[in-house]
Order: sequence, then structure tokens, then C-alpha cells
Amino acid sequence: MDGDGWRPILAVGLLLSLVATAASSASAGPGEIQAFDEPMSTALDLLLEDESAGSAEKVPVIVIFKDGADRDVEGLEVKYSYNLINGVSGYADPSVLRNLASDPRVAGVYPDGPVSVAQPDIETETNETNETISATQRVNVTPLWDRGINGSGVVVAVLDSGIDKNHPDLAGKVVGEVNFVDSERTTDDLLGHGTTVAGIIAGSGTASGGEYVGVAPGASLLNVRVIDSQGSGQISDIIAGIDWAIENDADVLTMSLGGLNLGESNPPISMAADNAMDAGTVVCVAAGNLDERLLLLMLVASSVCLGCVESPGDGVKVITVGATDPNDRIAAFSGSGPLRDGRYKPTLVAPGVNIVSTVPPKLDIEGKIGDYYAGASGTSLSTPLAAGGAALLIQADPTLTPAGVKAALTRGAKKLYNTQDEEYEAYYQGAGLLDALSSVEVLEDGQLCSALPDRWTAGRWVYGDFWIVGDDTVYGSLDTGADRFQKKMYALAPGDVDWNSKFLFLTDRKLSNVSTTASGPIADWTMVQPLPTTIPANGQMVFGAAVSVPEDAVPGRYVGSIDVAENGTQILSIPVTVEVAEPMEMIEGLGSASGSLVKGEWDYRYVDVPTSTDELKCSLRWEGDDDLDIFLLSPTSEYIPAGEEDGAETVSVEAPPTGRWLIAAHARNITGEVDYVLEVERTLLAATPKRWSVGSAIPGETKDASFSLKNGGPTLANVTYLGMMENLERESWTGSIGDKVIWTVPIEVPENVTRFGLGLTWDDPNSNLALLLFNQNGRPVDVSYGEGEVREEVGASHPAPGIWRAIVYGYHVTTRSRQNFELEATFYVQETWEWVRATGPDRLDSGTSGRLNATIAVPPNASSEGLEGYIQVRSDHDRFTIPVSLTVAGASLTGTSKTDLIDEDGDGLYEELCIEVGVEVTSPGEYRVEGSLLDGNGSAIGWLGSTKLLEEDGSIEICVNGSDIWKSGGCGPLSLENLFLYSGEGDIIDRFEGNITILKCPQDFQPIPARFTGKYVDETLSGLGPGEKPSSVVIGAEVDVQTPGWYEIAGILVDDDGFEIDTAGVTASFEAGVQMVNLTFDPLRFTMLGEPSRLHLTDLTLSRDGEVIERVDEAISTESRSSDDFTTAKKTYVISSPASI
Repeated sequence: MDGDGWRPILAVGLLLSLVATAASSASAGPGEIQAFDEPMSTALDLLLEDESAGSAEKVPVIVIFKDGADRDVEGLEVKYSYNLINGVSGYADPSVLRNLASDPRVAGVYPDGPVSVAQPDIETETNETNETISATQRVNVTPLWDRGINGSGVVVAVLDSGIDKNHPDLAGKVVGEVNFVDSERTTDDLLGHGTTVAGIIAGSGTASGGEYVGVAPGASLLNVRVIDSQGSGQISDIIAGIDWAIENDADVLTMSLGGLNLGESNPPISMAADNAMDAGTVVCVAAGNLDERLLLLMLVASSVCLGCVESPGDGVKVITVGATDPNDRIAAFSGSGPLRDGRYKPTLVAPGVNIVSTVPPKLDIEGKIGDYYAGASGTSLSTPLAAGGAALLIQADPTLTPAGVKAALTRGAKKLYNTQDEEYEAYYQGAGLLDALSSVEVLEDGQLCSALPDRWTAGRWVYGDFWIVGDDTVYGSLDTGADRFQKKMYALAPGDVDWNSKFLFLTDRKLSNVSTTASGPIADWTMVQPLPTTIPANGQMVFGAAVSVPEDAVPGRYVGSIDVAENGTQILSIPVTVEVAEPMEMIEGLGSASGSLVKGEWDYRYVDVPTSTDELKCSLRWEGDDDLDIFLLSPTSEYIPAGEEDGAETVSVEAPPTGRWLIAAHARNITGEVDYVLEVERTLLAATPKRWSVGSAIPGETKDASFSLKNGGPTLANVTYLGMMENLERESWTGSIGDKVIWTVPIEVPENVTRFGLGLTWDDPNSNLALLLFNQNGRPVDVSYGEGEVREEVGASHPAPGIWRAIVYGYHVTTRSRQNFELEATFYVQETWEWVRATGPDRLDSGTSGRLNATIAVPPNASSEGLEGYIQVRSDHDRFTIPVSLTVAGASLTGTSKTDLIDEDGDGLYEELCIEVGVEVTSPGEYRVEGSLLDGNGSAIGWLGSTKLLEEDGSIEICVNGSDIWKSGGCGPLSLENLFLYSGEGDIIDRFEGNITILKCPQDFQPIPARFTGKYVDETLSGLGPGEKPSSVVIGAEVDVQTPGWYEIAGILVDDDGFEIDTAGVTASFEAGVQMVNLTFDPLRFTMLGEPSRLHLTDLTLSRDGEVIERVDEAISTESRSSDDFTTAKKTYVISSPASI
């Protein structure tokens, strides 16, 4: 894709191309690779960040207003005011944007971003034979021409790079033209793309002797130039072009364009395209050309949806067109669904690989055939085929609405099959391949309506991490051996629910008394969100359905339908299929099932995994050279890929989540019928107790434990017992990175590593960095990316030894130069724990129990530290662990103490209490004592602690401020309880069960000058007469003063969103005693916001001589108030809430 707007995406895509280089350069040290350096303004928040950097430059935006709102915006330099959408485009500086964000008239503010022609990279354009074709040969239009249906009288608007109206094939075709590209004042095609599109629609074939004729050669064209000579345009220009085309009576509008939908619920370009359909113009748009190999890192870089259909193709009502190759396979680059909201896209597909069409003779275009034609690929070429098909339909029946045209196109489409001879999912092909003749024949049906999808098979979505299969990256999808990966597993287990599949219903004419019901064997399982009872002509309505399989459902295939009826007469039926998987019968932890498959066939089973299962292992075995697949899906639909070997595939999961797992056997690349055996092993060894918490042990001490073992899985033979532990090894790097820059480092993973973690940290929360981890084979293993964080973490369990590689990507670096970061790798290396000895039975039959006895002997010279390991129970094929935790105590509490009371000013009141706690030391080191100081009622005064380096027996002193005792205590005597001794690593190594008593009362200690009592009162309405409104918010805070003098009380009033309403403070001289102090706040900001909210007194402080004595974070919350509750003078303010900046 060309255009500046795609540079960040290409920069991210470059990461994948670097993987192979990185893996092959394992000996290289850390370093960086400079990618494209233009920041991508993906949303309003990024635009607003410019203000914090001191920028006052105006940025291009599109502002959508609420219905009926005035469009005048002070400070906005208007470029266009639109008809199809209630909005304007223009230029605004950050201050204007902030005002717009809080303007009640505004429904949304969007960046006026770039859009490019939907054309893939040249390397992905050709088919295996590089054969070029005339697309009209593939969509069955010749019989229609023979009937005189060639698009005559129909006007098609081409929003593209212009049209060469002097091309022999397009002479006399252009009946109107306009240019919206400010930088190039011409309607001529300086790129060639628009001329290619025009030729596919209405080319006469004159220069080729009739070989390359458009789909609708009788149609007229409107040349709407919105793309420049570099292949890029602006959203604002394209919306203006749509407006112009509608005003100039276009019957059909085609846009072979695309721009990433960056998460907005209804971007302006998609909104305009949908509204054009409502206005009576058929709109055909490209699905886009996003290679799945870019999906992961595009997600990292811009949080795009995984469906990979670009706006405006993600619109609800437009006709979104994907691409096929000359073999009627889905093109590798063709965008696919589902969309973020679950809708199916594309609408249909059409030829888009190596398509020959018209080009300007004066342009030097790659793939040129003679002077007047060239071969090219992309959904750019598929889209005008659909537009030409729409023109044929409109000529055949001029009364058709756009929804009627869409219904005819989808009902006439032909289903396509992948390289495994299985039907493509609707997420790839929509309704199928465009067939012009069949679509026109659909018009003979008196009831022209349709639904997308036109059939539904329930199943579980496939989620999971990503991995490499051949040259492709699989994103949690099933690699079935076909040319496209499968996005769902089409089976359910009893108790499963396929939630809320989205359908789009289309009707040409108005419908009344509409009903939507489920019928057949699945009727009681299906929940349908009904269509409206009345649907207007040209209506397109989204509705949902869900299937819930009951627990007692019998395995098998169930077929029913969702039926749409008018006045009780069925007008549309959507077939619904539910495959209920068979249960795996498990006996003593083992299950086995056999079956046979032919090519493309699936068998589904499920297995229940109980709590505490150690491992789930599934194996599929067969004889011969055929190729079968096993797929394992967790209860949360996470896909676990299988390992391959000759005649078998095996997949295993350690500590599998509890629930119902789906298992599928699938045949690929086979001839005839193949028998298979599916084996499932569910290992479960329950230990009681589940872990050994040894507690504290001194050097030279030995401790014992005994465990009951119960085998809930298959028989375990040749069982041995071994103490193991994991030592931590760390390696770190520091670096700095710029915006859109890649930094990479090789990481050597040693042998016997059970876990490998990698952490990335930096200091600027406004910078966003991504962290990617690749294994020793160069395959991606994990990725971490998030906004607003300053840390990313990735990792792997049981990593293979070798040279791995980490990549840091500076997605959005806000510093003007570079962002510094730290990267740390942590390896958990497994080794034998010599202190532990364990014995037990050498065989545990299924369902039997045994006893394990264990001893841990702490060496006399052991250092004081906390240790964790485990007892590993090994059989011939399985491993189980019992966690063990131990703290080596290099010191202990003696129970002795000494109390010191400090009276600094001699007034008889103590400023500080210190207690020395005795410690006996066997291993020198740093130790910490902590304990709880209580009053005579047992109420906590505070948790105390102190740390000291001890070389020999001694004491650790704990001190507490006397004013804190006076403030928090009730009566005496005081006591220090719950004394704990900690090692330098923070592990508890001893506890003193007794108490240390201090024969003093809280009143013997120095009081604080004043404090809040905790009583707060809303005095806002006090003293007002009936019907009288307050002009201020008054909050009272009660203060207990011990020392008379001057004090300051201050606080902040905020609303529910944390927006600051006002600050207030009182400075006064107080006498000793308890008194109420009122803080008065101005509610003006609250009334101008106009939103009801409670009011909260926060950050309340009591100070003396400039020093804060006490602070209360949240003092009191009032009842909900509204702006009408107050009377206040009107002033002019600009209000911005935190949510809008």
C-alpha cells in the first residue's frame, strides 16, 4: 500500500522481515534498525498530546455533530461542510480540539487521516503462472450482454485517482468530473489506478479488439478525483467526493480505497458511505489488502481489529468486496472478517489477481501490456467488478433500491471452496463469487430479500497465541492444510454457547408485521434477537442469534433454521447447523476412540478435565503416508497446536484449565478413507497435603513430612522421587530508542530452564514501547503492548535452549530525541535439591493410594534465606510436583527487651518510645523486626519495624513517635505483640509468641497540637428559607485543638469524575477544645458542566506554621447535586474534564 498514512504499518510489517535476519545473526550483539520515522496520529488523544509538547500547529480533523446541532465552531478553519453526514472538516489547533471534546453539540472528533488505493505489494500480486486475465470472463456477464443488458443509462461514479477520458476504451464515457486533490489541480489520472477501475466497469475494449471489455460497457462514468499521483488521499476529500457524486445523480459509486479503522465505532468515511446507500446510491468498496502475516504487529502498532477489513469497507450497508485468484481461491491479500462487532465481511468476492484493464498510455506502469493495458492485483480490481454488476442490475430493473441490488448480488453469488475442497468460511468469501447472470435471474423472484451470512454453523471461536506455519503466521487459527486458516471450530459440547452471531437482513421493498423465529430441532436451543416488525424499503437491519446446547444433548448433527416471515408467510430461511461433539469415555485416566475420515471430513469429541489435573495429552494415530490433523480447544477456546511425527500428531497441556475441552480430528491431503485412533490421557496425582510448608529451620536441623498420594489417572510405573529447585539467573541490558525504531538483542537460553521471563521498563508513561520474543528458530513466542504503562513483560515455559531474540519497538516515543529503557531476562534453571530426600511406592495403579515420606536436612553452614523447590514424582512418561518452601533461620528472637522513654523538653510528656528486641545470631546478616503496638483495650496504635545488620548476638531497636501514640491510643498499659523476625530477603524466620508490656498510658505521651475528629457535615442548605437556593457549597470539618494558636484548614471540592470544582481555605486562631470550621466553595464550574454529580471534599489538610499536621484524602461526599440546585452569577469559562483531554 502506498501513501504516508501507511508508513507506520509498513514499519511494523518490517519487524517480521527482520525475524529471519535476527535468527540468522544470533552472534550479533544488541542493536537497532531505523524504521520509518513519521508518527501516526491514530486518534484524537494523540493529536492532543501535541499541545503538551508546546505545539500550536493546526491539525486536520472531521467533526461530527449531534442531530440538529449548530455547526459553527469558533477557531475551526472549515474546509468542507457535508450533506451526507452532519459534520464538517477543517483545521484546528489543540486548544480548539479540547473545546470541541467537551462541546455538548459534538458527537465525535476524528483525525482527517490518509486513505490509500487498495493495492497489495507487487510481490503478492501474481498467481503461480503469472497469467493475466480479463475479469469479465470470470463473472458470467456475456449472456447478459446478449440480452442487451450492458449498463446503458446507468451512471457510475469512480472515486479514485482520476480517469484518462482520452483512452480509446473510455472515449465518451465520462459525463462529469471534479477534482478534490488540492496539491494537483487536474482531473487527469497521474497514477493510473482510477483509469484501471474505470476500464473494469465500462471499458469498451476498443484498443484490444474486444478482448478486455468492462462488465457494464454501456454505463456512463463520473470522474471524482480524490487520490493524488502518489496513491494517497484524505478522508475529508473522499467524503466531499461522495457528496458530489450523490448531488450529480450517480446510480452507483465505487471506491477502491482503504484506510485503517482505528477503533472508532463509526468513522466518518464509513458513515458517509452507508448514508449514500440510504440516499439511493449503490456503494461498492474494497475489503482491503491486509496480509495475515502483518496482523500481529499491526495489532501492536495501532490496535486495529483482527478482522482486517479497512474503512469504509467496515460500514454496515455498503457492498464490501474481497478478491479471488484465477483458480477461484480467495486471494492471499484479501481482507477478511469478522469485524469488531461480530459482523461478517466481505459482502462477496470477485476476481482480483492479475486483472488486465485500461491504463493511461503516457504513464510508465509496471505490468503494462502494450500501450493501453496493464495487469494488476488487489481488491481495487474486485470492487469495480461488483460496481459493474450493480449497474447491470439497475438497468435490468431501474426500480431496485441499493438494498435490493445488494440482495440480488449476494443471492446470485457462487460459493467457493478452498484447496482442501471445503467451503470457505463466510469471513473470507461473504456470500461467494460474483455471478452477474445469476444475480439478474434473482430479480425474477417476487420477494427480493437476503441475509448475510445466508447460513450459520455454530461453533467455538479459536483464540490463542501466534506461531509460524511454513511462511505464514497463524493468529490463533486452525491450520487445516487449506490456503486460508480456519477461524472457528464448528462443533459444540453439551453446555456450550455460541454467543450472538450477527446477521444483516436486506430487503428491497417495505415489510410489515415481520416475525423472526427459530425452527427445527435447534429451535429450543436458539435465542434470536428479532427484527423490527416494520422494515422500510431499502432496509438493512442487523440482528443477532445465539445457540445454547443443553447438557443432555445427544451427540450428532442438528439442522434447523432462522425464519423471517411477513404476515405469517415465510420470506427467508437461514439454515442453522449445530454439531454436538461426542464424549470421550475415560477409564482410569485413559480414553480411546477410533474412526475413519475422508478428505475434508471432521470428527468432534470432548473430554471433561477435573480440578487439579496435572496434564492432558491427546494423540491421533494412523497408518500410511496420509495426513491427518488433531486440534485441541480449551474451555475458553484457546487453541493448543499439536506436534507432528510420522503417522501421528500429539498435543499436551500441563495443568490444563478445568472444564470441557473440544478435540477435533480432520483429514487433509488424503485419498480414499483413512482409519485413525484417538487416545486421550488425563493424568491426575493428588497429594495431601498439596504442598510442604516447612517453615523456619536453623542450620543443621532436619525436618520430616509425610504425604498421601492418590492416583486419579492411568497407572504410574517405575516411580521415583527427587528433590528439585529452581535457581534464578538474570541478564540485563540498557538502551535507548527513537520513535518507530526497532532495537534487537540475542539472548542465550541455557539448558534445564523451566521458565523464562523478559521485562522491559522505561520512565516516560507517555511513551509506548512494544516487546516481542522470538525462539531459537526465529518463531514469535510472545508479545506485550499496552498504553499508559511503563512496563511490558513476555515469557515462555520450558523454553528450548539456544539463541533467542528480543525486539523492542518504539511505537510511540514522545521524547524529542530517544526513550531510555532497561531490559531484564530472568531464567528459572532446574537443578537437584540435595537437601531433600523422598521415598514412596515404585508403582501406583489407577485409583490406588500410596504414601510418600520426605526429609529435608539443612546443612550446618547454610545461609539465612528463603528457599522454594519441589519434590518431583517421576514415572515412565509423567512428571508431578509437590511444592516445598523453607526459610533457613540465621537468627532467632530471644524474647528479651529493653524499653526507653524519651522526654526531650522535660515537660513530663514523652516525645518517643523505643524498644530494644533481643536477637540471637547464628549467621551474620541483615535482619528486621516488626510488631504491633496495642493500647490497653487491644486497639492497634501502629505496626512498627526496624532493620539492622547483625554480626553477632545483639538487639534491634524499634521506635515510635509519642504524638502518634497519644493520637491513636485509648488507655494503658501499652504492649508490643506479634513480633516477627525477617531475613534480609524478607522471609519470616522466627516469631515471638509472647508480649512486651510497657507500663504507660497514651496520655503520658506528647499530644499533637490539633487534629480532625472525623466528623464532617454538609452545611450547604443551612439557614436557607423555603425555595431559596444556595450560592455556595459549605462543608464543615470538626477540629480538636490541644494547643491554642493559628491554624490553616484547606480542601479541594471535586465531582464524581474527579474534576476540580473549587479550592477553599480558612486561617484562624483557635482556642483549646473541639470546634467546627466551615469551608466555602464556589459551585460555578459545577453549574457550567451541567451534569448531576455528588460533590466530594478531598485533600483536606490541617497545618500550623506552614507544616501539615494531618491530611485526609477523602473527607465527605454530599448527596447528588445538579446545576439547578444553585444560584450563581454567569461568567465565561472554558471547561475541560479529564475524560476529554
